[in-house]
Amino acid sequence: MSDYLDAVRALARAATNSPWTGETYRRVLAGLATSTGNYAADARFVREARELVPDLTERLARAVKERNYYAEKSDILSAELDERDKVEAELDDLHEQVAAMKRVVDAARVWRAQFTKPTDTMFPRQGALCAAVDALPSEDGTR
Repeated sequence: MSDYLDAVRALARAATNSPWTGETYRRVLAGLATSTGNYAADARFVREARELVPDLTERLARAVKERNYYAEKSDILSAELDERDKVEAELDDLHEQVAAMKRVVDAARVWRAQFTKPTDTMFPRQGALCAAVDALPSEDGTR
């Protein structure tokens, strides 16, 4: 594509500078008839423009379509990345909650370790709490 664009640029550089006015077109046509001046390059430019304009228009349309495709893909990936960031933040929050719960369980086990009797008839709530701590699963998931 670079060679193609380089050839198009060279063609445009060789022709009379733009903008072309009515007078420029008259001189180009007169030069075509007499083959004088820069008109050979201008004539080539005019002749090839008939093919170049539709070709460049089609190439531009394909480039725009491709750009839009990648822009859409970029938007999708960006949304997925945002969603992944949210999930990671939720996971971090859950890890923090689990760590806090483990600290509570560890504190309950330390508290429970000071009582040898699982139930105490004098303090029934204490016995119920001991039973609840005893029912907590261990790190490996067993009781």
